[in-house]
Amino acid sequence: MTDAAGSITRSMARDFGITLLDSYVIVGDTSVPETLMPPLDVYAAMRAGTKVSRPRRPHLNAGKPTKSVLQRYGRVLYLSVGSVYYGQFRCSDGWKAQHDRDDRF
Repeated sequence: MTDAAGSITRSMARDFGITLLDSYVIVGDTSVPETLMPPLDVYAAMRAGTKVSRPRRPHLNAGKPTKSVLQRYGRVLYLSVGSVYYGQFRCSDGWKAQHDRDDRF
């Protein structure tokens, strides 16, 4: 499982059995999952002067995808990318401390 949606396409994730946590990109007034926003469109919007950002707390519901993945697989490795900037690791680590008594995550 990874939050590297900007680096791994949905197709690649499916081919390699990776679960993607969608990070969202806000372009102007529109919020779109990163996997559905082509990077060239983000850059074009920025060049045109459109504000592009990310939500401040993208993984408030971090437990939902984690619980779902743990129900499907015996053990889950979480590759956290960009966690220093967006707090994904901290959210997931907090979820683990509260919910993962069997140390499967």
